[in-house]
Amino acid sequence: MIAVVGAAVFALVFVFSSEVEGTLRLSDGSAPAVEFTPTRCRSGQLSGFFGVELHADDVPDVIVRLMRDPLQGDLVSVERGGRAPLVLKASDCESLTLELVRTSTTINDVRNVEGAATLACSAARGELKFSGCH
Repeated sequence: MIAVVGAAVFALVFVFSSEVEGTLRLSDGSAPAVEFTPTRCRSGQLSGFFGVELHADDVPDVIVRLMRDPLQGDLVSVERGGRAPLVLKASDCESLTLELVRTSTTINDVRNVEGAATLACSAARGELKFSGCH
């Protein structure tokens, strides 16, 4: 019985935890540059897009969305302090590479997303890896 409860707790922690590694340097010219080190992610499915939404505890007024649009391709949206989002596309950057993968895991009908991002743009630069975003 204890083994079953332990396995269930382990499964819940594993399934419900997200991991994010890396840092982006955000400098759009309208506000001071900031180092954005995400601490959590969630699936973009909750907001109606394919991708992930990233949040950082130390800069709570910044939201970074990595998304794949069927018409425009890969996009990065940076929202700072409630201002209108700055949207970056590949043509705005030296390089913008997004790897977005829908996993086979769902939680409350929301598909987990994992992947990576490498950005070399004037307004956002850095690398990220993420998994378990739901």
